Amino acid sequence: MNFFKLISEKGLEQLVFCNDDSVGLKAIIAVHNTLLGPALAPIRIKNYSSETDAVSDAVNMAKHMTYRAAIADCDLGGASAVIWGDPETGKSEALFRAFGRFIERFSDQLYVVMGVGTNASDLHNIKRETSKVLAQSTSHGGIADPTEITGDSIIYGLKATAKALTGKADLEGVSCLIQGVGNIGSIIVRKLTEAGAIISVTDTNYDRIKEVQDLNPEITMISPEETYKYKCDIIVPCAPPPIKIEKKHISKLKCKAIAGPSAFIISDLKIADELHKEGILCMPHFVMDSGEAIQADYELKGIQTARLEHAIKNTYRTMRNIQDEAVKSDESPMRTALRKAQHRLTSIGNIGRRNAW
Repeated sequence: MNFFKLISEKGLEQLVFCNDDSVGLKAIIAVHNTLLGPALAPIRIKNYSSETDAVSDAVNMAKHMTYRAAIADCDLGGASAVIWGDPETGKSEALFRAFGRFIERFSDQLYVVMGVGTNASDLHNIKRETSKVLAQSTSHGGIADPTEITGDSIIYGLKATAKALTGKADLEGVSCLIQGVGNIGSIIVRKLTEAGAIISVTDTNYDRIKEVQDLNPEITMISPEETYKYKCDIIVPCAPPPIKIEKKHISKLKCKAIAGPSAFIISDLKIADELHKEGILCMPHFVMDSGEAIQADYELKGIQTARLEHAIKNTYRTMRNIQDEAVKSDESPMRTALRKAQHRLTSIGNIGRRNAW
């Protein structure tokens, strides 16, 4: 892999490889953009199939984080950190403390939060080596529970989606297929149940589905392969899926919208455009999943919980504004949201610039 070419093509500022054989640490930090402020990186641990896959995951997530911070009105940039290892058996205090030392070398230009495969205990061990850890639970010094905050922002995004579909910002009776019932997915199931939605779930991990069904016997379980043809109002992707929606699948879809925190159910922006042509809403995941970034931004600024709750509620208004503008422009809400995020990045990036002549 030509890394300098990758950095140029993807618009990265930095791509950093971290290695410590003494603890088995192999990690990659991708910094995409710091125009709006210091970069915020979720930490993901995954047993990647190759170095190329690990790099690609870090780069793609870093770009998503840039847009997430920009559209949520945060004064943060976008980055991502991935640790190449088994999230079930590869964790240790030493591993995360070693990684914390690499984070500390970035000084005030990089902060980290929880990502897929990491938890509060992992972040606590990182924090033993660096203060650059944000959006922790209240028991670990945060101003709120980041998983609940993220769950709330996703629910407000789903309410905005329901408004676009039914004319009402109400999830009661709205049929939702939750793809992935891990940490965030299970929270969404609970919150949708409280809202009166009709819920189905799919996951490759049967034990997770069993846990959800034990708590909610009325929930329907389907196989991942049934996603393409399953009739529902909204597919809610909450984890990297075992399948992706490609152009050949679009005509088979029986959903009215795709709206959730995971970006990986569609392969690229062109698929969102194709979904729009078929009358299927593809809502911007990086807006719905902005809760943790907003919490991190508020903690960095010393803003307290009451104002944080108001900012999370604002996710609904942001989503509605994006949807209204998308309708006027006859385009996918995903494309509209990306354009709005890029406009903010460009505007702030141009501050202080002068013509040379």
